[in-house]
Amino acid sequence: MSVMSTPDVPRIMVTQTLPPQLAYKIPETVEEILATGGSAMGYSAISTYLSCPERSRLRSLGVKPKPKPSDGSGLPPELEDNALTWGSINHAIRAVRIVYGQDRALQLINELKLDKKTPLAESDKISLQNIWLTYEATWPLAQEPFKYLAVECEVFSDIGDGAGHPLIRSVRYDSLAYAFDAYGNPGLFSFECKTTSRAGANQYGAYSAQFYTQVAFWNANPELVRQYGPMRGVIVDGIIKTKVPKMERVEKPVGLKAQEIAIAYARLPEKVGYPVDAEGRFPRMLHTCWGRFSPCDMIGLCHEDARGDYLIHGEPLQ
Repeated sequence: MSVMSTPDVPRIMVTQTLPPQLAYKIPETVEEILATGGSAMGYSAISTYLSCPERSRLRSLGVKPKPKPSDGSGLPPELEDNALTWGSINHAIRAVRIVYGQDRALQLINELKLDKKTPLAESDKISLQNIWLTYEATWPLAQEPFKYLAVECEVFSDIGDGAGHPLIRSVRYDSLAYAFDAYGNPGLFSFECKTTSRAGANQYGAYSAQFYTQVAFWNANPELVRQYGPMRGVIVDGIIKTKVPKMERVEKPVGLKAQEIAIAYARLPEKVGYPVDAEGRFPRMLHTCWGRFSPCDMIGLCHEDARGDYLIHGEPLQ
């Protein structure tokens, strides 16, 4: 059994329908944006478990590193170099723009705080305003060629375990939208926002596995397919974060073979067995401790038992 196989999973209701109208709760702080996290049983959760089951276990328990202390300057930190945080903020601004309009999105940038007390750095506000003014100039909201169905929407589907039993998996979509062909016929797409440093379709190859699962999990849900149609692929809403921001949109079709691979991959956590030691820990996969861009945030706990550097649900780890 994997850490994704909990007694609660069978009770999660498979998504039968989307919300009747576009909705999104406007966040007040970056803390609130980051607290949303990834999908409960989606691609990120699956890949984390398969790459390091112990990290997956710790995350499922709610273990997190303590926030880093201030540098003492009294100034809020700049966020542009923190790719995950920066991307999450832009996702939230995009969702607000789709639901409430461009003016409300710009207002969010001016009002947003790191936490209840700390404002964004002025340089971050300027960068974000520059991005979203450029975005509006490139893709005016009033002229969007899409019909949006939902934003920041989580969907649960029963993909089956391949042996006749249910298996729930989930996906959080940045947005779901119909795109129209030259004859006005709608096709359903996952419309994903990605922030990158370079332009071009090749920049999004690293997200292919995520795109596969987004399409496969939707198409594994017959009720959603019946109501809204099959998902054809992913449209990338690219924000190229250069000195002068640029925008691009790239369509990524996802074929049946890719969807089969995604379903087989998503079933692996229930098929792969890992030993558990006397303290209840899963194996710590040494080859994943130091990633390409940064080390795992659980290294201090796993390698040095530095419990004082970690919290569990906001409380000190004992």
